[in-house]
Amino acid sequence: MRGLRASANQACSNQARSKPIQTRPAPAAARALLCFAAWLTPACAALAIEARRLDASSPSFPAPADWDAAERHDAFWMYKPRDGVASPLRTQVQVACDDQALFFRVVADGQGSGGVRAPLARRDQIADDQDYVSVFIDTNGDGKSAYFFRVNPSGSLADGTYVAISDNQDFHPDFDASARGAANADGYAVDLRIARSQLRNRGSDGRGWRYLVMRNVPGAERMILASGELKQNATSYLSASQPLDMARCPGAGGEWEAGAHLTARRHEQKTGAVSQSDGVDTQLGGYLKWSDGAHLAVHATYRPDFSQVELDIPQLQSNAQYALFLPEKRDFFLEDTDLLELPTRSQLQGGGGGLAVYTRTITDPRWGARMSYRNQGRDFTALVADDRAGGVVAIPGPFGTAYVAQPASLLLLERASLARGAWRFGQFLSHRDYHGAGRNTVAGADASWQPSAIAKARAMLLFSATTAQPQQGLLRPGERSQGTYAFVDWARLGRDWETSLTLERASEDWRNDTGYMPQSDFAQLTGVVTRRWRFDGPWSSISAFVWTAHSQTVSSGETILTRYAPGVWFSGPYDLQLVAEYHPGERRRVGGYGARLHRMDQWFFQVSSSLSQTVPALSFEILAGDQLDYAADALGRGYQASFSGKIRPLAWLEVQPRVSYWYMNASAHDLHARETSAQLLVNANFEAGSFLRLIAQYSRNRRQEPLLRGPAPDPSGLALPDWLDRRGNLQSLVYSNNAHPRWGFDVGATRSQDYASGDPKRYVLDLFAKVVVRLR
Repeated sequence: MRGLRASANQACSNQARSKPIQTRPAPAAARALLCFAAWLTPACAALAIEARRLDASSPSFPAPADWDAAERHDAFWMYKPRDGVASPLRTQVQVACDDQALFFRVVADGQGSGGVRAPLARRDQIADDQDYVSVFIDTNGDGKSAYFFRVNPSGSLADGTYVAISDNQDFHPDFDASARGAANADGYAVDLRIARSQLRNRGSDGRGWRYLVMRNVPGAERMILASGELKQNATSYLSASQPLDMARCPGAGGEWEAGAHLTARRHEQKTGAVSQSDGVDTQLGGYLKWSDGAHLAVHATYRPDFSQVELDIPQLQSNAQYALFLPEKRDFFLEDTDLLELPTRSQLQGGGGGLAVYTRTITDPRWGARMSYRNQGRDFTALVADDRAGGVVAIPGPFGTAYVAQPASLLLLERASLARGAWRFGQFLSHRDYHGAGRNTVAGADASWQPSAIAKARAMLLFSATTAQPQQGLLRPGERSQGTYAFVDWARLGRDWETSLTLERASEDWRNDTGYMPQSDFAQLTGVVTRRWRFDGPWSSISAFVWTAHSQTVSSGETILTRYAPGVWFSGPYDLQLVAEYHPGERRRVGGYGARLHRMDQWFFQVSSSLSQTVPALSFEILAGDQLDYAADALGRGYQASFSGKIRPLAWLEVQPRVSYWYMNASAHDLHARETSAQLLVNANFEAGSFLRLIAQYSRNRRQEPLLRGPAPDPSGLALPDWLDRRGNLQSLVYSNNAHPRWGFDVGATRSQDYASGDPKRYVLDLFAKVVVRLR
């Protein structure tokens, strides 16, 4: 039977590879035999592959001879720039297993223009400008979520979790996996090793697993290839996944990991002529992880060290209407993030939606614990943390976000979900107790429905109850307020037409202190309609779209935003992306209830490309025309522009500059403002887990308005200059070596300087060193 199935798979493989070529018909007997074999194999688009059981466990990778008897799958299809045709490049996949690990070997023949791009990259920094192979593993087999692992020809690794309903790849979680790769004259080959204990949520016999392998080929005409026939209008990669037979692979047993870290810090600060030094502060902490190897995982940490948090990319802040979103980068909060994913406005609707869970609101935890459970679509996770005082609490409103100081708190997050067929139902709870300053509780339910590979719908309803009320910049216990937040969206991605619609509504007293919900008292309807034309050749597609949105306050019915934005999008050679939008007559109210409703006309342009191995990424965008100053509620002319790039002079060296600039001139209000933010990131990557990183940042905010002129109202009697000028710069150097599985260390220094007109300069110097020991 196994040989017959292999013959059917080979027949399908030959069909995929030879689709564009006319061949002589096979003899009747051969056709009958293949039809019977194809009856046993459900469809050529769902070829099964069996993981070969190795005779002995290996701490590294199988020997070349171990792969000789493993099944081969090489029936790859093109996904981009044209779907539905056989791959012009040969790619072969094999799978094996032992008691401890699951192994993938991928041989990728052929290459794009300019050769194989195989730079040394830090973990999770494998981008589309590189050659790479992605392996998706759906251990539940229901097409709703998967682990993914991305390997480039140098053996650099990226990994994370993928959620199908949102089509989101989250690179933040890191799993116990290793990779190696090597380029050759014909292309390259990569090997991937994944600890079995990491792949939870599987059935009793391992027959329900599914997999998908995708290959990225950069060059003059970038290609993406897939092991299944994946359509460009599919809402999820997993719609083309294929069976992975794990019946010969034994279930992994339980696994535990413990670690301890010792961190030493020194902080020095100088403000004007006054200096302050805190001396050397040492902190000892640790963590313990345990997994049963199948469904359950537990993680506890005490005095977690977050000195490894990377610096955030600087954003223009002085003219932001709502709270800025900053991504989570701390290891403790990155496990099982897909279980905490709730519906939010997707990129189809312009992005920028709220998040029910935003762990950056947990500022400085003293201790934390979490657990998660996965079993055949029945998922559960809970997190509890003791958060020390620090940071701010965002107080949402319809026209902007206010802030108060964040007191210490005890936090609980919990979510459960159940998947059945095309449906997934979920429940969510968060509770934050501010130790005498009140509480904030959010609870609710959500559902998602994916009736086909090209359509999906989601809904969520949350309730909040709050007694921690803002008073004079602090949270104080007050009267109980209750609010609601509702979300519904629908999307259909046809071959030529794409349509999506989103409805959101938040009541006046809605508040979620553990989420990213910067707006309340609003109802918004957002819709996007896209017509796409696809072509053969370097210019692969042209899209025309219309993006519309209208929001108004729930309490008074006043318009907050009305936008109608037609645009076009071109995809061309060297991964060239050209986008142009026109926003005629946009209405926006920012000054509060009863304030003026401004009318704006704006143009938006964006261009990005991957030119070569040396210059793998360039991007420029500009929003020009009418500009709003939210602080002064004034309308003027100006623009907001940004540029970013990636330069790779050597395979192990990467330079990434980024610059943003905003300018506005409101002559009618005698108001002028400009802001600059810039960052230079230099990465030297030596081996897996070892790198040297240099970051230099600069910011400047200059502002001129009538209120700034004349004598200052403060008792010092200082006269402010016509221009209020705020400047800052920062330099950070970090060396990290975590290549060894048992230990690692990091050392770094950060120097910053900032000042504003009329204030003394402030200098800060931070030094740190950290040693980590791990036991498994």
